[in-house]
Amino acid sequence: MKDIEDVARRVDSLVQEILSGSDEFRKLYDSSMHLLKAGGKRVRPYILVKSAELLGGDKENAIRLATAVELLHTFTLIHDDIMDMSDTRRGVPSVHKVFGVPMAIIAGDLLFGTVFEVAASTKIDPHDIKEITFELATATRRICEGQFLDMTLQGKLEPDDKMYYEMIEKKTAALFETSAAIGGMIAKCRENELRLLRDFGRNLGIAFQITDDILGVLGDPEETGKPSGDDIRFGKFTVIIAHFCKNASEEELQRFARSFNKPEAQEDELIAASELLVKTGSIRAAEDLARSYTERAVSALKKLPENAARTDLEFLAFHMVKRRA
Repeated sequence: MKDIEDVARRVDSLVQEILSGSDEFRKLYDSSMHLLKAGGKRVRPYILVKSAELLGGDKENAIRLATAVELLHTFTLIHDDIMDMSDTRRGVPSVHKVFGVPMAIIAGDLLFGTVFEVAASTKIDPHDIKEITFELATATRRICEGQFLDMTLQGKLEPDDKMYYEMIEKKTAALFETSAAIGGMIAKCRENELRLLRDFGRNLGIAFQITDDILGVLGDPEETGKPSGDDIRFGKFTVIIAHFCKNASEEELQRFARSFNKPEAQEDELIAASELLVKTGSIRAAEDLARSYTERAVSALKKLPENAARTDLEFLAFHMVKRRA
C-alpha cells in the first residue's frame, strides 16, 4: 500500500514541524513525539485524505486535517496506556514508562490542544472550519464515553454484547467516522454523501476493533507490539468474551475465570485460556463479525462515485480484517 505510506510520510513530516518546540520544553515535546516516532499504521489520516480525494477535495488541506486527527488519536493512546497500565505500545515502552505518569498526562494534553490549533489554522472556509472543529470535539467526547464504558466493562464475564458495541462505536469507530466525515467536509460534499462516508467510517472502525480484539488474544507480540494475552490477563471485555460466555460449559467458564482479569496469570494459563476461546468458536465468530462490518463499510462506499480513491478505500477495508498487527 504505497499510497498510505506517502500519506504517512507527509503527516509525519508535518507533525515534526508542528511539534518541534523550543529547548526550554524539550522533554515535553520529546514525550509527546514518543509514540508518533514509534510508527503506527496512520489509517485514520489515510481515510480522511482518501475521502476528500473521492469527492474532489483539496489534498493539501486534507493532509493538514489528517495530521490533526493523528494527533488526537495519539493523545488518546497515551492516556489509554496510563489507565490500562500498559508497559508497551507499538513495540516500544509506553510514554508513561519512559517519562513518568505526570509527564505523559501533560504530553497528551499538549497533543489535544495542538489538534485544534492545527484545525483552526487550515486555510479553508471559516464555516467549514467551525464544522470540522465541532466534529473533532464531538469525536473526543465520544471517545471519552467509550473509554468510560471500557473501564466499566473490565473484568465482566457475561453474554450480553450490547454495551460492547456501544463502547467500540464510541471509543474506536468514532474517530474512523470523523476522519471520513472531515474528508467529505473538505470536499463540500452533499448531505447524502456525508451520511455514506459516516457509514463507511463507523462500520470500518467496528471491524477494525473486532480484529484488534482477535489479535489481542492470538496476535504475535513481534508483530502487534503488545504482550501476548494481556487482554485476557487484564479482563478486557470483547465480543469474543460475550460469545464465549454464551457457548462455554460451566466447567470451561470456571477454567477461563482462573486467568481472566488476573494480572498475576502465568503465560501457560493465558495460552490455555486462549485455546478455550478457539475451541468454543468464539474467535471464528468474531472473525465473521469483522468481515460482516467490513462488507457494510464497502457497501456504503459503493454508493459514492467510482474512482481511484474509492478503490483505495475499498482495498484498505478488506486489508484491515486480514492484518496481523
